[in-house]
Amino acid sequence: MAPNAASSSSSNTMDPLTATTKMAKAIMSAPTGNGKLVCTILSAYDLPDGFVPESVTMSYREATGRGNGYNEISTGPPAAKHKDHNNSFKFGGPDSAANQLTISAPLPVLFESTVTFTLKYPDASKNLTSTCTIHKTLRVNDTQWLILNLDPVSDSAGTRTPLKSSASRISTSSSSSNEQQPTLRLKLRLEG
Repeated sequence: MAPNAASSSSSNTMDPLTATTKMAKAIMSAPTGNGKLVCTILSAYDLPDGFVPESVTMSYREATGRGNGYNEISTGPPAAKHKDHNNSFKFGGPDSAANQLTISAPLPVLFESTVTFTLKYPDASKNLTSTCTIHKTLRVNDTQWLILNLDPVSDSAGTRTPLKSSASRISTSSSSSNEQQPTLRLKLRLEG
């Protein structure tokens, strides 16, 4: 027979709602649950003229800014050049694991982190980058297909080199530029 909470002789009993709230707060604040951020790099479009990327890296930094929350992993080179777009590349190929990147960390840390994707070239000054804030983009155990704009990496003085893209020409009334910005297409999932 289960004890009756109303007839408990203990003087320091807690009502069930308060106990549940305190337990939920303790679980959410304790970085003990393992999480996994899985990214599949699909392709890079409208890259600057004449450059073939070496790889794509994915890294994250904790929202708290602590230096020990950093991790970086990398794909291999692109598997093929797109037939229908100038200077655009597919990643993956026969070994589909070559374009899949996975970072494991406590789920609360991953959820509050910012992920940086860098398209790397042999000449590091040509690298392109984009960031994604996980808690603003993903839900846990939900897959998102993303197209991220790539920007030049800032140098130590904070200046960026302008891009000359080999993009397809399109005409839009709201834009004075006929060039497309380079993009990275990927599939992202936070598991935990």
